[in-house]
Amino acid sequence: MDKKYGPWIIKGTKEIYRNKWISLREDSVLTKNNTPEIYASLTAKPGIGVLAIDKDNYCHVVKEFKYGVGKEIIGLVTGGVEKNEKPIETAKRELKEELGIEADEWTYLGIEDPFTAYVNCPHSLFLARKLKFTENNLEDFESLTPLKIKFDELVSKIVNNEITDSHIITVVFKVKELLNRESKNL
Repeated sequence: MDKKYGPWIIKGTKEIYRNKWISLREDSVLTKNNTPEIYASLTAKPGIGVLAIDKDNYCHVVKEFKYGVGKEIIGLVTGGVEKNEKPIETAKRELKEELGIEADEWTYLGIEDPFTAYVNCPHSLFLARKLKFTENNLEDFESLTPLKIKFDELVSKIVNNEITDSHIITVVFKVKELLNRESKNL
Protein backbone atom coordinates (compact mmCIF):
# COMPACT_ATOMS: atom_id res chain seq x y z
CA MET A 1 0.00 0.00 0.00
CA ASP A 2 3.01 2.28 -0.42
CA LYS A 3 1.97 5.71 -1.66
CA LYS A 4 4.24 8.50 -2.87
CA TYR A 5 3.36 11.71 -1.00
CA GLY A 6 5.63 14.66 -1.84
CA PRO A 7 9.17 13.59 -0.89
CA TRP A 8 7.85 10.85 1.45
CA ILE A 9 6.45 7.38 0.98
CA ILE A 10 3.41 6.54 3.11
CA LYS A 11 3.73 2.96 4.33
CA GLY A 12 0.50 2.94 6.33
CA THR A 13 -2.26 5.19 7.66
CA LYS A 14 -4.59 4.88 10.61
CA GLU A 15 -7.40 7.14 11.70
CA ILE A 16 -6.92 8.22 15.31
CA TYR A 17 -10.04 10.35 15.84
CA ARG A 18 -13.08 11.70 13.98
CA ASN A 19 -16.04 13.94 14.83
CA LYS A 20 -18.35 16.11 12.70
CA TRP A 21 -15.70 18.83 12.33
CA ILE A 22 -12.30 17.13 12.21
CA SER A 23 -10.42 13.91 11.60
CA LEU A 24 -6.92 13.06 12.80
CA ARG A 25 -4.77 10.47 11.07
CA GLU A 26 -1.32 9.07 11.72
CA ASP A 27 0.91 8.10 8.79
CA SER A 28 3.93 5.79 8.97
CA VAL A 29 6.32 7.18 6.34
CA LEU A 30 9.77 6.86 4.89
CA THR A 31 11.57 10.18 4.50
CA LYS A 32 13.58 11.11 1.41
CA ASN A 33 16.59 9.51 3.19
CA ASN A 34 14.63 6.29 3.75
CA THR A 35 14.28 6.98 7.48
CA PRO A 36 11.04 5.75 9.10
CA GLU A 37 8.97 8.50 10.76
CA ILE A 38 5.47 9.11 12.05
CA TYR A 39 3.48 12.12 10.84
CA ALA A 40 0.09 13.28 12.03
CA SER A 41 -2.36 15.22 9.91
CA LEU A 42 -5.56 16.95 10.96
CA THR A 43 -8.28 17.50 8.37
CA ALA A 44 -11.05 19.95 9.22
CA LYS A 45 -14.23 20.78 7.40
CA PRO A 46 -13.60 23.53 4.80
CA GLY A 47 -14.60 26.92 6.16
CA ILE A 48 -15.19 30.57 5.41
CA GLY A 49 -14.14 33.87 6.88
CA VAL A 50 -15.99 37.17 6.31
CA LEU A 51 -14.96 40.75 6.99
CA ALA A 52 -17.97 43.08 6.83
CA ILE A 53 -17.19 46.78 6.30
CA ASP A 54 -19.90 49.44 6.45
CA LYS A 55 -20.15 52.76 4.55
CA ASP A 56 -18.32 54.58 7.36
CA ASN A 57 -15.33 52.20 7.13
CA TYR A 58 -16.17 50.31 10.32
CA CYS A 59 -15.36 46.61 10.37
CA HIS A 60 -17.90 44.31 11.99
CA VAL A 61 -15.97 41.49 13.65
CA VAL A 62 -16.38 39.25 16.68
CA LYS A 63 -14.70 38.66 20.01
CA GLU A 64 -15.04 35.00 20.84
CA PHE A 65 -13.53 32.42 23.15
CA LYS A 66 -11.59 29.92 21.02
CA TYR A 67 -11.27 26.55 22.67
CA GLY A 68 -8.04 25.54 20.91
CA VAL A 69 -6.03 28.49 22.25
CA GLY A 70 -8.01 28.86 25.48
CA LYS A 71 -8.67 32.59 25.20
CA GLU A 72 -10.87 35.23 23.63
CA ILE A 73 -9.71 36.48 20.27
CA ILE A 74 -10.86 39.17 17.86
CA GLY A 75 -11.68 37.52 14.59
CA LEU A 76 -13.83 37.27 11.53
CA VAL A 77 -17.24 35.76 11.18
CA THR A 78 -16.33 32.14 10.42
CA GLY A 79 -18.06 28.86 9.86
CA GLY A 80 -17.90 25.43 8.30
CA VAL A 81 -19.12 24.80 4.78
CA GLU A 82 -21.91 22.23 4.90
CA LYS A 83 -22.19 19.38 2.41
CA ASN A 84 -23.71 20.59 -0.90
CA GLU A 85 -23.25 24.24 0.17
CA LYS A 86 -21.11 26.74 -1.73
CA PRO A 87 -18.66 28.85 0.32
CA ILE A 88 -20.48 32.09 -0.61
CA GLU A 89 -23.73 30.59 0.71
CA THR A 90 -21.98 29.69 3.96
CA ALA A 91 -20.53 33.20 4.20
CA LYS A 92 -23.95 34.81 3.78
CA ARG A 93 -25.56 32.42 6.28
CA GLU A 94 -22.85 32.88 8.93
CA LEU A 95 -22.76 36.69 8.64
CA LYS A 96 -26.52 36.82 9.23
CA GLU A 97 -26.44 34.21 12.04
CA GLU A 98 -23.50 35.68 13.95
CA LEU A 99 -23.92 39.44 13.44
CA GLY A 100 -27.37 39.89 11.93
CA ILE A 101 -25.86 41.43 8.80
CA GLU A 102 -26.85 40.99 5.17
CA ALA A 103 -24.69 42.42 2.39
CA ASP A 104 -25.51 43.51 -1.16
CA GLU A 105 -21.87 43.41 -2.30
CA TRP A 106 -19.56 40.41 -1.91
CA THR A 107 -15.92 40.15 -2.94
CA TYR A 108 -14.16 36.79 -3.02
CA LEU A 109 -10.64 37.21 -1.61
CA GLY A 110 -9.29 33.71 -2.25
CA ILE A 111 -8.36 30.69 -0.15
CA GLU A 112 -6.29 30.57 3.01
CA ASP A 113 -4.59 27.33 4.07
CA PRO A 114 -3.66 27.81 7.74
CA PHE A 115 -1.07 25.61 9.48
CA THR A 116 -0.04 23.72 6.33
CA ALA A 117 2.57 21.55 8.05
CA TYR A 118 -0.07 19.44 9.85
CA VAL A 119 -3.53 20.79 9.02
CA ASN A 120 -5.72 20.59 5.93
CA CYS A 121 -8.47 23.17 6.44
CA PRO A 122 -8.98 25.50 3.46
CA HIS A 123 -10.94 28.66 4.20
CA SER A 124 -12.63 30.76 1.51
CA LEU A 125 -12.31 34.42 2.42
CA PHE A 126 -14.82 37.18 1.64
CA LEU A 127 -15.34 40.92 1.98
CA ALA A 128 -18.95 42.01 2.55
CA ARG A 129 -20.05 45.60 1.82
CA LYS A 130 -23.29 47.56 1.37
CA LEU A 131 -24.57 46.19 4.65
CA LYS A 132 -28.09 45.87 6.06
CA PHE A 133 -28.50 45.21 9.77
CA THR A 134 -31.06 42.74 11.12
CA GLU A 135 -31.21 40.40 14.13
CA ASN A 136 -28.57 37.73 14.67
CA ASN A 137 -29.46 34.10 15.40
CA LEU A 138 -26.57 32.37 17.16
CA GLU A 139 -26.36 28.60 17.36
CA ASP A 140 -26.50 27.08 20.87
CA PHE A 141 -22.75 26.49 21.09
CA GLU A 142 -21.82 30.01 19.92
CA SER A 143 -20.98 32.73 22.42
CA LEU A 144 -19.53 35.85 20.86
CA THR A 145 -19.48 39.60 21.24
CA PRO A 146 -19.97 41.75 18.13
CA LEU A 147 -17.34 44.47 17.72
CA LYS A 148 -17.31 47.54 15.49
CA ILE A 149 -13.78 48.79 14.78
CA LYS A 150 -12.48 51.34 12.25
CA PHE A 151 -10.46 49.66 9.52
CA ASP A 152 -7.24 51.57 10.31
CA GLU A 153 -7.57 50.66 14.00
CA LEU A 154 -7.95 46.99 13.03
CA VAL A 155 -4.72 47.23 11.02
CA SER A 156 -2.97 48.82 14.03
CA LYS A 157 -4.21 46.07 16.36
CA ILE A 158 -2.72 43.49 14.00
CA VAL A 159 0.60 45.30 13.69
CA ASN A 160 0.77 45.73 17.50
CA ASN A 161 0.08 41.99 18.02
CA GLU A 162 -3.26 42.62 19.76
CA ILE A 163 -4.90 40.47 17.08
CA THR A 164 -3.18 37.16 16.33
CA ASP A 165 -5.83 35.13 14.49
CA SER A 166 -4.48 34.18 11.04
CA HIS A 167 -7.83 34.47 9.20
CA ILE A 168 -8.41 38.09 10.15
CA ILE A 169 -4.77 39.02 9.53
CA THR A 170 -4.90 37.53 6.03
CA VAL A 171 -8.22 39.16 5.17
CA VAL A 172 -7.35 42.61 6.55
CA PHE A 173 -4.17 42.84 4.51
CA LYS A 174 -5.90 41.55 1.36
CA VAL A 175 -8.66 44.12 1.87
CA LYS A 176 -6.09 46.87 2.55
CA GLU A 177 -4.52 46.13 -0.84
CA LEU A 178 -7.93 45.95 -2.52
CA LEU A 179 -8.96 49.32 -1.04
CA ASN A 180 -5.66 50.88 -2.16
CA ARG A 181 -6.26 49.63 -5.71
CA GLU A 182 -9.86 50.87 -5.69
CA SER A 183 -8.81 54.34 -4.50
CA LYS A 184 -6.28 54.60 -7.34
CA ASN A 185 -9.02 53.78 -9.87
CA LEU A 186 -11.37 56.57 -8.70
